[in-house]
Amino acid sequence: MTAARLKLKTRIESNWLCVTSVSRKELGLERQLHQSKWFDYRFISPMEATSQFRDEYIKMHQRYYAHNISTEGSEKRIGVRVGPAFQTRTELTSFWRARQKADLYGFPYNVFIELAFETLTRGGWTRLPHINQLYAERNFRRICTAAAAYWEELQQARLDKSFSHLPEYRLESYHEFSAQKAHRAWVLESLKKRGAHAIGRAYFLHRVISPELALAEFGEKLFSRARERLTEEEEVPEPIEACAIEELLPSCFGLPGALAPTSPECRACPAMDRCGRMEGVTRRHLELRTGSENPEHERRKKQGQERVRRHRKKKALAAAGTSATSAP
Repeated sequence: MTAARLKLKTRIESNWLCVTSVSRKELGLERQLHQSKWFDYRFISPMEATSQFRDEYIKMHQRYYAHNISTEGSEKRIGVRVGPAFQTRTELTSFWRARQKADLYGFPYNVFIELAFETLTRGGWTRLPHINQLYAERNFRRICTAAAAYWEELQQARLDKSFSHLPEYRLESYHEFSAQKAHRAWVLESLKKRGAHAIGRAYFLHRVISPELALAEFGEKLFSRARERLTEEEEVPEPIEACAIEELLPSCFGLPGALAPTSPECRACPAMDRCGRMEGVTRRHLELRTGSENPEHERRKKQGQERVRRHRKKKALAAAGTSATSAP
């Protein structure tokens, strides 16, 4: 199986988990979040991103438990159910919504979660926060302000934190996806605040900007100095194997609810045709296997009907009891 086919198969399986457990409204947000989330997450599925977010939450929970409460048994204090991830819809929904909050503001997940724990524990919390408390409105504003300041400071202090190191953003793999364009613009803006050495590392070592862009932005003199400033230890690496265009699957690829062919995001996406075909396949398989192309909506609808039924039954029993006590 080729790399492209393997990635597509994995994405189909990941999307299947999404559409059977997450509301179509929340899936629809992924198209916009693809434009704002940190670059490391723009070519993985929302389900994989949510799993990564959960892993970071577990690490941070263990770390803060050992530091603030007790080192004894801290390895077992993970803040979630023991066993496979997302055993319940409630757990998945909570992590999904917290992850979407981080994506909205472009935070790496470890940064967002660390500053959430730091902000809340320093603010007087004696218990470590549950996942739903990270995105609760009463807490989120403080967390977001602290995370934004820390993230800005971290990027200024360390060049390697100011861009993505994934192969999807290397020169060899450039196919004019919106994420790749945005990443190049992000790198160039970051380099304006740095010197020739940083420019040399970004182009010659990490290969995240093209020579044409570097020359146009910084001029031939500074570009030449950038190469000269590299130390002997910083040898130019061999080009990596390029990612073919078929291997690049945007985070919202094939998700029912996320595709909007007339939207600016979708119209500019090189994968839109493949995305449309994949979304159609997913919808048809859903209907065949569940009887509905939107099983999460049907589940919620049935829950609502059941609540109404129970309420009417309770009301009828109460009325019958009142009639019985008032009878002569």
